[in-house]
Amino acid sequence: MGFGTDLSNNYTKGNLGCSLLRQKISHSNYDTSNGQHTVVVAVTACVPSGKTFSDAVVRFATVTYKIRIDNIKTFTSSGKFVCEIPGLYYLSAHIRTTTQSHSFDVRKNGIPIARSASYSESSYSVNPISAVVELQLRDTLYVFAPGVYIQGTFSCMSIMKVG
Repeated sequence: MGFGTDLSNNYTKGNLGCSLLRQKISHSNYDTSNGQHTVVVAVTACVPSGKTFSDAVVRFATVTYKIRIDNIKTFTSSGKFVCEIPGLYYLSAHIRTTTQSHSFDVRKNGIPIARSASYSESSYSVNPISAVVELQLRDTLYVFAPGVYIQGTFSCMSIMKVG
């Protein structure tokens, strides 16, 4: 092997090493734009069957995806997401219902932060609601729907930490 072949092999190995390093960095939880370490937290869950919740807190008990949530049983049984890792969160929910002219909202620690309503006259309507909110340790986030019949499997919520 000559000098040129050795140089070419080292160049190829170097590119492969750089490529692997780039891949590890892009798949890590480190945001290079601001030098902050961001932990990924996310959950998507749906209402398993249709019902009106007596305490108005919608329970999204069928979890389809979760990452880094230790208290998932609290979430599925109470309907309340309890913050374990402080930060900026995005919540998106869609509620399918036949209940007419009722409002529902997203609440943080019992205080409404976003509102939506159903205005269907004769059939099911799908009503979206979303919010971005700063959460601290043990803050709660949930959908509150008093007197609203929630159709199961078509009513879901996703929460994810974005910063």
